[in-house]
This record gives sequence, structure tokens and C-alpha cells, in this order.
Amino acid sequence: MDTVKSSESPGSDSRRQTLLDDLGGVLAPPKDSRPSAPQPGRSRWQVPNWVFIAGMLLATFLVAALSLQTRPTALATAAWWPIAGIALALGMRFPRKYAWILAAAVAAVTLPVVVWAGRPPPLAIALTVAASIEMVIGTWLLRGRRDRSPTLSTSRDLGKFLLIAIGTSVLYGLLAWGSSRLLGDLEGAHDRLLTSAPKHAAGILLLTPLFMYLPRRQQRAKYFESTVQVLV
Repeated sequence: MDTVKSSESPGSDSRRQTLLDDLGGVLAPPKDSRPSAPQPGRSRWQVPNWVFIAGMLLATFLVAALSLQTRPTALATAAWWPIAGIALALGMRFPRKYAWILAAAVAAVTLPVVVWAGRPPPLAIALTVAASIEMVIGTWLLRGRRDRSPTLSTSRDLGKFLLIAIGTSVLYGLLAWGSSRLLGDLEGAHDRLLTSAPKHAAGILLLTPLFMYLPRRQQRAKYFESTVQVLV
């Protein structure tokens, strides 16, 4: 009897293992053949960082010159300042530790245009420094503590972006007003106090979202959110 058991043991073990393999193949979850969804912040095509930075700096120079060249004759400054939006868009695409370096690069291409527009060099430097501070603080706030590219996917993201745009624009207006008064440009100081913040806020609200990640939403926007988007 022991001989028979030992001779049948290998065959029974083999059949048992085959049965378990078959059951495992049936019970195993089917493989998903669908392509994985793109991760946030990734795109199908990517531009090298140096190309993106060079393009944004060139756009900054050209748009600044065009804004000052086409300003109304009745105004001492441009009707709006899109450079604020372009500069903030450049800063928010890179980690926070590069904010000052990028701000210095933007200032280097903006300062000659401001001087060419007729600003005295000390005032032009002061206004350029104020714009750099606006860009750096806006970049830090948009990227947040996690230091990642901002998105506009929820009403909370929209509210945060609106507060940052308004806050940094008001900060620039106060800095421009204070520096103008210190340099003796009292009339220009009053004008910048009243008009600088709306001009910079317009540039940020119109241009910066073009460089932010806008994921597809599975749910329709609420009425309050839709109303805010229309008003903006």
C-alpha cells in the first residue's frame, strides 16, 4: 500500500497544481488595456527649459516695448501692464528657489525699455525692483508650501489665484508709490498709487492662467463659480 501511494503522489500533486493554476487564471483580474491618464503638470510635448525661458524673456521685452509705445498720449504710463502676467507665468513654472534668478532676468530685459520710455534711471530701477518683488512673492504664493505648479481645477484654486493677483498688484502699487515719493516724483506717485494695481492685476488675470494646468472636470461648475468666472 505504501508503494502505491508513493507512485500516485507525483501525479496527484501535478493535477492539483494544474487545477490551482487554472483557477488563478480565471480569478485573476483582467489587465486594463486602456492607456493611463496623463499625470497633472505633464503634456504630450515638452519644451526645454532654456527655450521656454528665452522665449518668455523675449516676449517680455517685446510686449513691454509695445505697451509703452502704444500708450495713450493722455496717460503717463501704459493702459495696462501685461508684463506682470508674463513674469508671474514664468516664475510659477519653476521651483521657488529659482524665483529671484528669474526675476533678475526679467528685470534685465525690462529696465532698458523703461529707461527708453523716458523714466529717469533711478526711478526706472526702483520700479523694476518693485516689479521683481511682485513677481517673486506671487510665485511663492502660487506654488505654495509643496512647491508645485499651480492648477485651476476648483473654485478654491480660482479664489486663491484671484487673491494673489490682487494682493501682489496692490503691493506693487504701494512700492511704486513709495519709491516715486522718495525720488521726488510726487505727481507720478499719486498716479501710480491709483492706476498701477489695476493695470498689473489685469495683466496677471488675463495672461497667467494661460500657463497654468487646467484639468478636465467631471462635474459641471457651480453657479457661484460660473458667475465669478464671467465677472473676471
